[in-house]
Amino acid sequence: MVSRQAILALCLAGVLALSAVGSVGAIPSATTTAVQIDSCRTIDEPGTYELTEDIEDSERDRCIVIEADDVTFDGNGHAIDGVGDDDTIGVYIGETSETYVNDLEVSHWDEGILATAPDSSGGDYAFVEDIEAHHNKDGVKARDFFEFGLEDVEAHHNTDDGIHLKQLTEGYMRDVHSHDNAEDGVYFDVVGDGGVDNSVIEDNGDDGIDHQSSSNIYIEQSTIEDNADDGVFFRGSSRAESDVVDSTIRDNGDDGVDVKTSSDISVRENTICENDDDQIVVRDSASDISTRDNDLTC
Repeated sequence: MVSRQAILALCLAGVLALSAVGSVGAIPSATTTAVQIDSCRTIDEPGTYELTEDIEDSERDRCIVIEADDVTFDGNGHAIDGVGDDDTIGVYIGETSETYVNDLEVSHWDEGILATAPDSSGGDYAFVEDIEAHHNKDGVKARDFFEFGLEDVEAHHNTDDGIHLKQLTEGYMRDVHSHDNAEDGVYFDVVGDGGVDNSVIEDNGDDGIDHQSSSNIYIEQSTIEDNADDGVFFRGSSRAESDVVDSTIRDNGDDGVDVKTSSDISVRENTICENDDDQIVVRDSASDISTRDNDLTC
């Protein structure tokens, strides 16, 4: 059987594989001549776009707006910086398909990066890689989207959540460091299928990973520590399977793993220790939780 980690790797690699094929709908390859941009703008044509300098103290409501399919936006190591106003967005990914954003710093926005397609009938895919999102309200947020992936993302010192995935069919992340955010490090909110792999979630003001009415969410080979509330919190109405595997969950301000939902959950082969209250607690008698081979001492 293919492991969930392998499935995650395939999902995250899928958008990159698109650049290697010549089919309709593929993301433009790296050899495509990039359109050079140096200021906020709307991208309404397919292609590759490259930021050539930092954008500082922008007072725009939305700085980079992506409205076309098959867009690669390469930040080229530059920053997109706002002034911290409400209802502002650093990078807005609208109702598009096959969007790739990479190598970018976003700061001082209401939403650092926001992907949303509330009117979509499905098929939308966006992927962000090599992103630093800090001092926003939410660092990276995807809402009402089909599939959203993150890799090599650092989200820190945001005044709400580091990463917030809401009402997605699929949402996956790998090599994420979400820390020092005022609320949750990672928040899965009504997500159909998703995962956190090889990531560090630490020093957040609420839960490390909050799982709200979501299904088939797995956490693997990750460190979740020193968060003010629970390390991992399962809540809501979902009954689908979720897993916490081969991870370290320690020194959180409340429970290590808190299950407050009628779900089928497997917690196995983890180190869960020195959390301030329970290491593993099940609050719903209808929950089917399997625990095995966990080390509950440090």
